[in-house]
Amino acid sequence: MLTVVTDRGRVRDHNEDAIGIDGWVLYGEAAGVLELRLDASRPSTIAVCDGMGGHLAGEFASRMAAELLTTDLGLASSERASRDADTVRPLLAQRVQDVADDINAIGDTHEEMKGMGTTTAGVVVLGDGGLLAFNVGDSTVLRCADGRPTLLSVADVGFGGGLTQALGAIHVPLSVHTSVVDPVPGSAVVLCSDGLTDLVSAEVVAKALDDGRPDRDVARELVDLACELGGHDNITVAIVRFAE
Repeated sequence: MLTVVTDRGRVRDHNEDAIGIDGWVLYGEAAGVLELRLDASRPSTIAVCDGMGGHLAGEFASRMAAELLTTDLGLASSERASRDADTVRPLLAQRVQDVADDINAIGDTHEEMKGMGTTTAGVVVLGDGGLLAFNVGDSTVLRCADGRPTLLSVADVGFGGGLTQALGAIHVPLSVHTSVVDPVPGSAVVLCSDGLTDLVSAEVVAKALDDGRPDRDVARELVDLACELGGHDNITVAIVRFAE
């Protein structure tokens, strides 16, 4: 099951976050929490993207990345058994680099889009029902099981606090961080922008996901908590829950 929500927060006047689900994009002032049932027989891809750039450039970059990253990687016609991490990983890495290059190309040729980019954190559903988690930038992937969090993402942040990798904005070959997640019944993987993780700890997230409430209530509560603690950035949460 997939549960997603995105919120502008309490300070920003617009939402530069976006969520991609198999080429479909949720963005802006989205109302409420969305729930979708994932079919393990399909090679679904979900990505949270946190845009950056002046004026509307950040919004454009995150929405573009959310759509292109989650459009079929070329696995739709493949046998389910062949959708393993070793097969998916290079396809994903190439897609991420292609999207980054496309974003940079637009930024380089349109002054109003110059310097735009986005971070991303996502998952690809593997043939065995597990996930290949990935990230670039400072968006986070957490595995939560039995009330305990495990950080799966790597924050691409330098000593001065600036990003060392992003899709767009920085003209460098990208190294996509990946991790295989086994389909442990009842466990969850959380994708989120730093609007959540800057204010709400991984331990709080994991405990909330272990208290028996519906994920839709937990997702909304986490966003509300971040807002209560200042809500200085856009806040996006996506929860992928393995069936019991």
